[in-house]
Amino acid sequence: MQEEQTVSFQPMSNCGPEPWYTNLFVLYLLIVIVVYLVRIVKLTIDLLKLSKSQKRHFTAPFCNDLQADYSAKVQSLKEVSVLTLLVSLLHFAWYDADVFRSVQFEKMPKTAFVLIRAGAGLDYLAMGLFFCVVLYLTALLFQSALRLRKITPPVSSAS
Repeated sequence: MQEEQTVSFQPMSNCGPEPWYTNLFVLYLLIVIVVYLVRIVKLTIDLLKLSKSQKRHFTAPFCNDLQADYSAKVQSLKEVSVLTLLVSLLHFAWYDADVFRSVQFEKMPKTAFVLIRAGAGLDYLAMGLFFCVVLYLTALLFQSALRLRKITPPVSSAS
């Protein structure tokens, strides 16, 4: 006969409420998306203005002002991408610190639970890094478009 064995089953739950800073991080990413889309539209309009002004041969100071304004806006896109990278890393560190802090007080920490919870933090880090890459690539695209439209001073023909 087979002896009765008691198997203890302790379910592992990963479905708890998200911490407040995770909701704040997602809200930050949504705001970045909206601001990003508005800036893209404005940058495209500015680029069209710059190319129209070059075709109509406006004065160089006017075009230089447009280029300086355009360059500042492109630089701000790069700065937002760096800020998003830093916020993503901060969120990941905070999330995993909470996971490891909760393990600190357990008698027998379960490795699988720790790995699942720490891995959940990687999802948000990857999402933040994705936005960083998209923002930075867009800034590089607009910067290269600006370089293609560099103003060359008009050549004066001395007779």
